[in-house]
Amino acid sequence: MMKNNKYGLMSHEVPPVTSDNGTSDKSLEIGDGESNAEARNKAWLDKKALILAVLLIICGTLVIILGIVVDSMRTYTFFKAIPDFILASLMIVTGIIGIFAAKRKTKPFIITLMVLTIITIVISCLLIMHHGTGIKIESRTAIRISQVSLPNYNCTHHYEWKDDVYCYIHPRSNETFTWKRVAKDQAYQTKLTALHCTLMLLSLAAAVICIVASGLTCKATCCAPTPPVKIVYIPVDSSVTITSLPNQT
Repeated sequence: MMKNNKYGLMSHEVPPVTSDNGTSDKSLEIGDGESNAEARNKAWLDKKALILAVLLIICGTLVIILGIVVDSMRTYTFFKAIPDFILASLMIVTGIIGIFAAKRKTKPFIITLMVLTIITIVISCLLIMHHGTGIKIESRTAIRISQVSLPNYNCTHHYEWKDDVYCYIHPRSNETFTWKRVAKDQAYQTKLTALHCTLMLLSLAAAVICIVASGLTCKATCCAPTPPVKIVYIPVDSSVTITSLPNQT
């Protein structure tokens, strides 16, 4: 049972032991008064965690802004299936929790941050693959095929190209579908490719930040040092005054 002894130190009483001369000694485990919370706070690098949290919020904000810009410029509907702002919002949430964890240094916030950083790493990897695919698609050919509406188009060349127009009539609905071949605007495609590269680098930076932050949280929660304990044996029938305890190295 832990309690404060008369020497102002934390002590834990253990059952009496018998010495070589037959006398009964009383054993005290005397610590330096440091609690597990204090040991965790020493292991928790709050300043580094605060910097990482702020950087993660900046990355998430930029991904949201640039993602909206890219979504408004994209011609391929594939990219709209995974909106950047939904995934990147988790980066901002993780950064905010990181600020609270760095300021308050409590175990619940640190554990929550550890879980969110792991999830954000997965999200960042998805965004990296997402924008890597965008770079490949936007720059692979010099011709872009876009579906355009050609009212009252007389489709006489089923499943063939004619005057840069491809068309066919659906056998069941009798509806005419047309595709028009349009030359790429190279400057436009270069902007899209540059935006994809920027978003991919931001996602990579967010993943690295979360990996480092996850390591810091793991160090504080799972690898925090155990407070040291000193053991002193005091004879029961004698009076001993402890003025100081030498530091053990």
